[in-house]
Amino acid sequence: MARKYPGPGLIKNVRIEGFDYGIYVLHRQTSMTFENITLQNQKVAGIYNRDNILSIRGLSSINEVPVIQNLGLYGLVTVLDGDFSGGLPSQSAIENANGSILYARNIVTSGYQSAIKNNGQVIPGTTQHEFVSDPVLSLFPSPAMSLHLPIEDTPTVPHDPIENWVSVVDHGVDGVKKADPNDRENDDTAAIQAAMDSGAATIYFPQSTNNQGYYLVKDTITVGPKVRRIVGLNASVGIDWNHSFGDASNPKPIFRFEEGEHDVVVFEDFSYWGKNDAAANASPKYFVSYEHASSKTLVIKDSTDRGFRNTRGAGKLFVEGVVSVKPWVFTYPQQVWLRQFNPEGVGTQITNNGGDLWILGLKTERPSTVIETTAGGKTELLGGMIIPVEAASPDAVGFINNESSHSLIYAVNAELFAANYEIQIEETRNGVTKRKYRGDVPSRADGSKVALYTGYEDDTLVNDNFDSGINTGTISTSGSATIEISNEQAVSLNNSLKISDTTNTSVPPYHPSVKWSFNEQSDNMLRVSFHIRKETTRYSAFFLDLIGSGIKRGRVRYSTNSIVVQDSSAGFTTIASNLSDQRWYQVEIEISTRTTARTYAVTVKELDGTIIGRRSDLKFWGNNSGSIDQVVFIDDGSDASILYLDDVIVEPAVQIFTNGFE
Repeated sequence: MARKYPGPGLIKNVRIEGFDYGIYVLHRQTSMTFENITLQNQKVAGIYNRDNILSIRGLSSINEVPVIQNLGLYGLVTVLDGDFSGGLPSQSAIENANGSILYARNIVTSGYQSAIKNNGQVIPGTTQHEFVSDPVLSLFPSPAMSLHLPIEDTPTVPHDPIENWVSVVDHGVDGVKKADPNDRENDDTAAIQAAMDSGAATIYFPQSTNNQGYYLVKDTITVGPKVRRIVGLNASVGIDWNHSFGDASNPKPIFRFEEGEHDVVVFEDFSYWGKNDAAANASPKYFVSYEHASSKTLVIKDSTDRGFRNTRGAGKLFVEGVVSVKPWVFTYPQQVWLRQFNPEGVGTQITNNGGDLWILGLKTERPSTVIETTAGGKTELLGGMIIPVEAASPDAVGFINNESSHSLIYAVNAELFAANYEIQIEETRNGVTKRKYRGDVPSRADGSKVALYTGYEDDTLVNDNFDSGINTGTISTSGSATIEISNEQAVSLNNSLKISDTTNTSVPPYHPSVKWSFNEQSDNMLRVSFHIRKETTRYSAFFLDLIGSGIKRGRVRYSTNSIVVQDSSAGFTTIASNLSDQRWYQVEIEISTRTTARTYAVTVKELDGTIIGRRSDLKFWGNNSGSIDQVVFIDDGSDASILYLDDVIVEPAVQIFTNGFE
């Protein structure tokens, strides 16, 4: 892929052994997508990318050399789910430099000194849960991580024996010898429908002397209940748009997928053409290629089309290697996975109304809105090359999020300054609209590049609806705020309690706090669980104060990719190291409130429960005399820290918080 211009393309399920490079990409257009690739025994690097946009998922490597080198000024690599083994301890598995952008997620390595080297700096850790080479952008407060929508592989449907395939020609198709605008006599609708209704599981459209692969229809083809696969063999299905497809207010679909016997239907290897009068002088407008009107899963592959729409209750949709010159509109919520999708139409190219839309590799043309997410939808774009081609209107918006959620990784390839979106992203949240302009994002020559933009509320972490008289789910102030709870109360919170502070002083009580009162003579053990994340330029910390006749203090802090504790020695001890920025970790603390002990233990876990660090011999410092009847959890606030409190259990009393974080 060293010649102009590679892509857009999808390559998957390939093993490459030997050579200097397994994959070698130079030029900055027009993006490539890779999935389930295995690399072995390369001499220089597994993948070399200078300036293009690569979206990769499921990459395995057995190599001593670097797995990925992303080294050009304009390069952007998105890589998910990497398993890299065999590396030399002098090498990092991924090398990113010279202004290129890297987004890496779920990367596991062995042998290498680290998973990533970014601009000459070795990033600690042989695993990386989520890494972004450049600052994460947002318009509203949002997590500094991609949406992490569920990922499903495109279903694999076995081919029927070829002797059982049914040809549309066998049912009387006439076809046309070429896409001739003056030939309107043939109508293959009835014959194609007869093939669909024949009871065969596989229907195909052959090229022959009579039709040369061109078919003309004048009404919708319904894909019947027996059909499992439709194979185009690069056939072109045309319509006479001055005939029954000419209603702009209610365009007809060419293929309508209705309920059937099979869980998955595959549609592959088609293109479309239109017969129109010279007076129209335009490509066919008033139809869509597909209407998904079934609860069953639909797979569309290796085709060129004129748009998509769904109906309420449509099943899962998987798309691979599709070009569309008309909009794709998900009118109703739907689960959608797009791999290397290439919309090139005028108007909003993809509309997601309330669905879950996951995209690995996107390439566009025309200065239209690329994706509009509305009605509570969720859109995750993992690598895209946006090519406006021509000058964009000053009012054109690249991406729109209207009271919904999206995360975006993309680059705009502009051949001239005017061929870029002045408004890159527009987002509306709780009735307030903000915009991010081209001057707000890094440039890519006359275009733009965005390592990660996030626009969504972290509702998986915080629930503001409490049910026990505590009606504030977020303590967020520039002064003090305290929730007081007695262990005599049976208090239950539906989800995590966010403790956030915008001040920059470390003197309690001028920070949000949560206080528990108890009877020390009951010999309590207090168990606290929370999740914590280091922000881009901040660390999170808190005090645990035992209060009675004196104050005893302990501290846990997340700083410099490590979680450390401070105990009676007044020094810091590392509990867990080589942690990823902007990644959540679970911290559990056990506190003995007995007068003679006053000790605590700290355990750090991955969110799946894997323990990555523990200390059990920690002691509070301060006044060790007198009784203790309160424990106060106070945000340190040293640099606008944020943490989420999940569980507090006082034993032998009742559990007073319910863990709602997953």
